[in-house]
Amino acid sequence: MRLSHTGFRAVLCLSTALMMALSWPLWVSGGLFPKVPFLGGVRLLPVWASWVRFAASLVALVSASAGLWPKRSLWIALGISAWMVLEDQFRLQPWMYQFLLMGLALAACPTEEAIGLCRLFLIALYFHSGLSKFDRSFEFGMGYQFLEVAMRPFHVEPHLWPLSQQVGATLAMPAWEVAIAIGLVFRRTRPFALVGAVIQHAALLAIVGPWGLNHSTGVLVWNASLIVELLLLFGMVGVPVDTRSEVGCRLCQATRTMILLAAILPFGERWGLWDTWPSFGFYASHNERMILLVDPDAIEACPKSMRRHGSVVKFGSNRDWTHVDLSAWSLAERGTPLYPAARALNGVAEAIAARYCSPHFLTVFHSGRADRWTGQRSSLELIGLPAIRRHGDTYLFNAHPMP
Repeated sequence: MRLSHTGFRAVLCLSTALMMALSWPLWVSGGLFPKVPFLGGVRLLPVWASWVRFAASLVALVSASAGLWPKRSLWIALGISAWMVLEDQFRLQPWMYQFLLMGLALAACPTEEAIGLCRLFLIALYFHSGLSKFDRSFEFGMGYQFLEVAMRPFHVEPHLWPLSQQVGATLAMPAWEVAIAIGLVFRRTRPFALVGAVIQHAALLAIVGPWGLNHSTGVLVWNASLIVELLLLFGMVGVPVDTRSEVGCRLCQATRTMILLAAILPFGERWGLWDTWPSFGFYASHNERMILLVDPDAIEACPKSMRRHGSVVKFGSNRDWTHVDLSAWSLAERGTPLYPAARALNGVAEAIAARYCSPHFLTVFHSGRADRWTGQRSSLELIGLPAIRRHGDTYLFNAHPMP
């Protein structure tokens, strides 16, 4: 079978449009969940204008997938998507990051080179996704949770296994991903790697679907689309293309550099040199975290949609505080998980403290990335709006909310 360049573009653009439509509250102005832009000084569009922009992005994606002015439509979709991501760090979902880089390759480079760059991106995705899970936090965190759900249909209880078998079973998951990445590199092993990838995504659909952990619908769409994209990119022979008629634009060299960096920079994620999701740390357990505690005297001033995800906990001289589950709030409000970066989470805490909690206190506990071998984390406690704001000033990228 031969690779259809137009077919791959159609799957990439249509799946992105579908995931954006499913998470539409994330992409339009308004809503109560705070927005934290990548750059200070960025301002939101009015609500009506953000709806027009959102509709334009969907039209451009559908147009590109249908082959109507494909290059021009891709550039429009890429430009609008990058604009929206700059407005809010939580919009840099893994599938949006994939579209931005793969779409750029398809728009900026000759066909054969664009396909090669997209292949490199997916190889890096599986390699770093597996590598990110080889740690103690995954063994006893998300990895063990996946194992329990996977064994449930067989009425097997992993907690009854010896510890060595539990650890071996959880680490088999990231080892499988790394093996897929290596297998995709070589032509002879690609068929086996493709079978392994299909099995992995089918298992993930069962584990995180409504019959398992019940993650967002967008996650299910992304896993399903990755199966088709893998088969199109690696399971088919390339179409002979007369590249003499194709002239790569000036951005092609920059695109090569960006995708190469996307494959290299994740090695620095453990040292805070790159964010977890752009490092393909999907379902990893070592990422930065934040606990948000709201003064009981201030919680009634907070939005009902936020209070719905609060629970009373004891802290400080046995005093009651309300712990707000920001991840659950984000999933309910926007249909997407939180961007796992401390600066973005700190911006959310600052927004809540400034809008709803003054003059009462809001307490934040930041936890750094878990150590690969021990699972231990650094911790930082911030009490009150001034402390949260000062901490936000320490990051390279913006860590303050949209006014």
